[in-house]
Amino acid sequence: MTRRRVRPHARGRAVLGAAAGAGAVLALALAGLAGCATEGESSEGASGEEAAGSEGAAESEGAASDGGNEDAAGPAGAPEPADVPDEAEGWPTDDVVLTGPDGATVPLHVWVADDQDRRAVGLMGWSHLPEGTGMLFEYPASRDGGFWMKGVRFPLSIAFADDAGTVTEIIEMDVCDDDPCPVHEPEGQYRRALELPQGRFQEHGVEPGWQLEVRG
Repeated sequence: MTRRRVRPHARGRAVLGAAAGAGAVLALALAGLAGCATEGESSEGASGEEAAGSEGAAESEGAASDGGNEDAAGPAGAPEPADVPDEAEGWPTDDVVLTGPDGATVPLHVWVADDQDRRAVGLMGWSHLPEGTGMLFEYPASRDGGFWMKGVRFPLSIAFADDAGTVTEIIEMDVCDDDPCPVHEPEGQYRRALELPQGRFQEHGVEPGWQLEVRG
């Protein structure tokens, strides 16, 4: 069962752009030009521990990747690189599978918020989540606490999973223009939280009792 549950207040939540100039011989006046490389730095910030998106988003400069990104081609079911949001640059990725009691499976490619800074930023400022993708929040131990939608540009559904990987609750979260934004908090503790575009769990028939498995 999917539910909406909020409490009124809580604490607020790279990119090598390489340009290699090639030497060129000019017939008229110049003997050649030597190229140079420039490097852009990401801007990343955080302003809280319990946020699906909070102040400070990662910004991309340039379009070239760092060459060794094994996710460039993407696993089966991952979005085409052209569909990856710019805001995803620099985020670790993984693959997860949701499995129902009847054996039905939903594979997903996810960006992983696995440290305090990434968990505080979350999907703040992201333009979209491509089909078949989501954001997975990983914690070192079971915890309480909720998520808010400050700075998130599209509605989300969030599934909470316990230590055993069992989905215990799914909550719908709408875009928030209030200040402060309400906090969406599950009834029990959780070890992982998975955010998808709103309605995606329902489309796949995912509900409490399904299993969430990380394949990485």
